[in-house]
Amino acid sequence: MLRIDDDQMADLTRDHFFARVASFILDQSAHAGLRALASDSSRRRALWLAEWPWLAAESEQRAAMFMCFVLACAALGLDPQRGVALARSAPDPAFSIKTFLSERDLMRFSAFDTPELTRLGAD
Repeated sequence: MLRIDDDQMADLTRDHFFARVASFILDQSAHAGLRALASDSSRRRALWLAEWPWLAAESEQRAAMFMCFVLACAALGLDPQRGVALARSAPDPAFSIKTFLSERDLMRFSAFDTPELTRLGAD
């Protein structure tokens, strides 16, 4: 009988969530650099794992938004950790991230309001 311990289950759940967010990015963005990062599982995983300790405690929607932002920063050659620190300290992080992504034609401002994102937890 196959036994999965708590750490293995947490890793499986996290990796499944990472794959769903990558799929969301591919569905919502036409930006080649962002799409390339979302398609590269090892690069996106490395970028997202750096932020995972605090992202894991966030709602799926908020975590997904920050994860998109992390890849967007990397795709534009910006320091993702510095970008996240600035976004987290903003009075309204969600608005700041949506504005950042839309002003750079990475994603629509309303991308995070779509049913595709709210279905992230439905799989």
